[in-house]
Amino acid sequence: MWNSFPFHKDVAMALTDPQAGIAGAQAVPARRGWDVRLGNAVLALRTEEG
Repeated sequence: MWNSFPFHKDVAMALTDPQAGIAGAQAVPARRGWDVRLGNAVLALRTEEG
């Protein structure tokens, strides 16, 4: 069965894109995924271990 979810890096890059993303957001590689940071807020994008 196909996974219909986007890759973590693609989501992080979209959220931080200079033209279409969130102004001031930064993507930072993290263990098993990415953190998208804006001020004190962090969106942790992680892979699931199965």
